[in-house]
Amino acid sequence: MSKLRFYETAEIDQLASPQDNQNISLNEPAIKYLTDYSKVSAAVIDSDMCALEVKKMMLQSHTKMKFVVDANDKLLGIVSLSELSELALIQKTSKSEQASTIPITDMMIPKSDLMAFDYHEVETASVRDVINALKDSGQHHCLVLERETHKIRGIFSSNELSRRLHVPIDIAKPSTFFSLFKALSH
Repeated sequence: MSKLRFYETAEIDQLASPQDNQNISLNEPAIKYLTDYSKVSAAVIDSDMCALEVKKMMLQSHTKMKFVVDANDKLLGIVSLSELSELALIQKTSKSEQASTIPITDMMIPKSDLMAFDYHEVETASVRDVINALKDSGQHHCLVLERETHKIRGIFSSNELSRRLHVPIDIAKPSTFFSLFKALSH
C-alpha cells in the first residue's frame, strides 16, 4: 500500500484536457482522433429546446457541437455553434417570431443531410483520407457508423480537425455530380 502525500494547489492554473498535447499529422490513423461514443457519452440535447437556450448551454459548457434527439433518443440531427450564430438566428427569425422562440430543430443540420463513414473503413483510414472525403463531399461533419448495429460510433468535424492540425480546412459546396449522386441514393 502506498502512502499518498498532499500538495499545495496555489500554482495550478488550468485543467488538463485530452487535446492538450495532441497535435495531429495528416498521415496518422483517423481512428485515433475519433471520439468513440461506445466509450464516451455523446453530447445530446432534446429536440423540444429553443435555439437560444441551446446556444447559451453550449457556450457555458464549452461545447461546440451536440446531437439533437427526440423523446425516444432517436437522432434527428446535429447542431454546432456555427448554426447558432447571430446571423443564422436573425435569418431564421420572421417578422412575427422572436429569436427566443426558434426551435432547435429549425437550426440543426437534419440527419438526412449528414453523410457517414463505415467504422471499419475508418479503422484503416488516415486523417488525410477523412479530410479529402469531407472536402470532396462538401460536408463539414461526417458521422461514423457501425453499420451492422446501426449505431453511431462517432463524428468527424472539419473545424475540430482544422483546430488540431493548426491549418484551415476549406470545405466548398459539393460538386454537381456529388449532389446528383446524393439525391439519387435517397
